[in-house]
Amino acid sequence: MPIGVYQRTEKHLQQLVYARSFGGMKGKSHSAETRKKMSVSVKKAYLNHELREKMSIANKGKHNNPSGEFRKGHVGYKFWLGKKMSQEFCLKLSKAKKGKKLSPETKAKMSLSRKGKKRPPFSEEWKEKISKAKKGTKMSLETRKKLSKANSGSKSYLWKGGITPATEKIRKSISMKEWRHDIFRRDDYTCQKCGQKGGELHADHIIPFSFILSQLPIKNLYNKAMNYPPLWNIKNGRTVCLDCHKTTDTYLVGARYISKSTKQQWKEFLENLVKPPEVVQPEAVQQEVIV
Repeated sequence: MPIGVYQRTEKHLQQLVYARSFGGMKGKSHSAETRKKMSVSVKKAYLNHELREKMSIANKGKHNNPSGEFRKGHVGYKFWLGKKMSQEFCLKLSKAKKGKKLSPETKAKMSLSRKGKKRPPFSEEWKEKISKAKKGTKMSLETRKKLSKANSGSKSYLWKGGITPATEKIRKSISMKEWRHDIFRRDDYTCQKCGQKGGELHADHIIPFSFILSQLPIKNLYNKAMNYPPLWNIKNGRTVCLDCHKTTDTYLVGARYISKSTKQQWKEFLENLVKPPEVVQPEAVQQEVIV
């Protein structure tokens, strides 16, 4: 063979690339140990900045894989337009990404790359598609509670250092919403004073909300209230319309102007709600005990 410099043709380069990427390992897979070694070697090369600079200078203006470079009329991502991935493939992707979290550095880079860029507004067609897809679907109570916990307190983007009073948090909690709905369902959405059905209805506390909270320690009030059964007992609630609610003694003022004797009755009522129900023995068993 004559001595000299040989230049590979484009066809030869393509054959080499195919042989290295597909031909040699076609139908085979690397072992776990080999994959670990490859991963370590790649990480070392990536962390070595000098090596990266040398490789960048050496490969500047060159295309190692001509078959993968951009060409006019190249389909690219449009290949997937109008197509759907199979359920098996989606499950594989889900399992592969499960438990993996982006590092703070990656998140910071993504944030910087998107800074100053605004998402284009949704088209009317897209909005209609989203509306149809979500129509008739409701989140379960468990899902709503999980979302509430995930976005409550300092986890929320609206967090301002805990300036919202605990009483307001309790009133806006999911447990309070469920308590109201349970009372409305029990009373068939009918005012228990005038008999009006529908309209502007309120779930009124027979024993005022403020009085029940006053029986709890101030420290960790929210957590104590969430686990206090009398507060969520529907026996202490009734459905009333707005006009009838205004006629009640505790409307907007709570327990401030109520007599001591009435407050004592309320305390006894709350204590009875907390007490476990007494087990009544059947008559046959009672007679045996007497004999």
